[in-house]
Amino acid sequence: MTCDFKLAEAPCFKWVKYDFSAPEGQYVGSVVYGRDGNKVINWPELQLANGRAKSTNTGHRYKFVVRVLKDVENDLAAESVIKCLPSYFSECLIYNVPDRLFLAGDFDDAVRASLEEVYRQLTRIWLGSLRMVEPSGIKKVFGEGQKWTEKDARKLIEGAWYSLGYGGQ
Repeated sequence: MTCDFKLAEAPCFKWVKYDFSAPEGQYVGSVVYGRDGNKVINWPELQLANGRAKSTNTGHRYKFVVRVLKDVENDLAAESVIKCLPSYFSECLIYNVPDRLFLAGDFDDAVRASLEEVYRQLTRIWLGSLRMVEPSGIKKVFGEGQKWTEKDARKLIEGAWYSLGYGGQ
């Protein structure tokens, strides 16, 4: 079983967020308006640029860890341990891991440290997951309009921890 998400064709419009700290005073993204009146705002150019920078800064271990988590998510969903989640969700979670944690030890150490850090952020009583942002650096990982919850994230990270043979937290 694979997680299939149907892509709907929808008109996409330019969205601008004015911010004095942004280059040229603004961030440019896109918005899609749903039939239900809700809107989805994304920042694809920022996501791509920030993802590339993080990958470079971590010796490409960031992308490696993201792929590992995506593969584990697919396996866990196929086994009905968790519900199907968009693969972008794994990227969002791992993006919030500090670069230095990817660089210590080997690739397995990078995966383990990343899972530990995401779990720490998710279970922190104060702030924690509230500070987590998507790779755009602008949009929050959890909140209104997202297709996932903090509970989904905890189940994914816990499932990945055991699936990869790391044992208990």
